[in-house]
Amino acid sequence: MAAQEDDDALHWLRSLCEEGRFVPTDCDSDTPAGPPDGFDSAKFARGQRVAMDNIFSLAYAELVSMLMMFAFEDQTVALLSTGKSDTPSKAYFRYLSTMRRVRSWYEGDIWDPKSAACKNIKSVRGMHDLVARRLAADPTSATCPSGLSLHVRASCPLGPADGASAWAAVDSEEPPVLNQRAMAVTQVAFVGLFILAPGCFGAHCVTEDDLEALVYVWWVLGGALGVQDRYNACGGWKENIQEKKTLAQNNKIKLRTNPEIKSYTKNKHIEN
Repeated sequence: MAAQEDDDALHWLRSLCEEGRFVPTDCDSDTPAGPPDGFDSAKFARGQRVAMDNIFSLAYAELVSMLMMFAFEDQTVALLSTGKSDTPSKAYFRYLSTMRRVRSWYEGDIWDPKSAACKNIKSVRGMHDLVARRLAADPTSATCPSGLSLHVRASCPLGPADGASAWAAVDSEEPPVLNQRAMAVTQVAFVGLFILAPGCFGAHCVTEDDLEALVYVWWVLGGALGVQDRYNACGGWKENIQEKKTLAQNNKIKLRTNPEIKSYTKNKHIEN
């Protein structure tokens, strides 16, 4: 049974890495769909409380995750294209703004059009759509401010998923920058490390039920932000998340990365 669950988790990862990067995010409208079928408002509210009770720990985990995300080309290209992360001061205000947005999702009703939470969902969807359109029109807008090209490659050593389309494993076709894999990686950046090891970030009192509720919050948020359910990194706590968590802890899930990043900022504060 455990072996089958491991295989399912690995299949999901292969599908995400090889197919998900060719599937664009669903952000062509700034208005998200309503709550998903069977929405559990009590579990969502509990997850929000868990987040607010551990807000510093989550913020710390997100900061560490940001460094990991720089190993993914689609993540860095999207960041660089906005022109809001190329100096230390710009990056500071960008990520402070991001944390405030995320906090609003932990505090408010993301389905109430009058709430800050819902307005921030719409704002993020709008920004994603703008970045996607900009990069589609001018791919050169995602170069480093210093003029240096960005060379980052990430690959999954597991090979294509069983039954994957032939084009899914071909690099010659340029995938959309804002794709389902990029969104799933972003989900993991916001909550993944905290779920894997909450105690390492100072959250020693959270229970498995607390973590399940928090993952549920990010499953709902992922859908609201344009992640398809089949690629949602937070889908199915009992069926999937526990297996993904175990695989990651046992180092069975590994992404080979080969970053050749000269600089992300004009002042070259981040270098090889």
